[in-house]
Amino acid sequence: MTRPIRLLAAGAMALLLTTGSCDPLCGCERPQEGHVQGTVVDEQGTPIADAALELRGVSYTGVQTTTTRADGAYEFLDVPGQSNVSLRLQVPAGYALVPGGTNPAAFFVGMSQTVVVDFVLRPAP
Repeated sequence: MTRPIRLLAAGAMALLLTTGSCDPLCGCERPQEGHVQGTVVDEQGTPIADAALELRGVSYTGVQTTTTRADGAYEFLDVPGQSNVSLRLQVPAGYALVPGGTNPAAFFVGMSQTVVVDFVLRPAP
């Protein structure tokens, strides 16, 4: 059964979704990897393309990097499940996080789960 779980990561909105389940009696195996995805937009919802992000393992050794697409979306696939991670956005020139936003965002990625973290930016003062 898939059940969404909502959580807030101190200003960056995060949504934890269970993408699969396994009954141990059925003999199926649960994937160990999790995923992290989201968007980077401005306060009006306009996507911000080419924003750099870094996902760093806290409970494992590893760093992944990516940039947002034209629609402001990004994703990290194959994140070790059952891991604490830190996601840092390199805030593009001319922008700042909205008040209350946290960068980096720290959270847990479970097995077979997708964590969604959206960053909202505003023009820099």
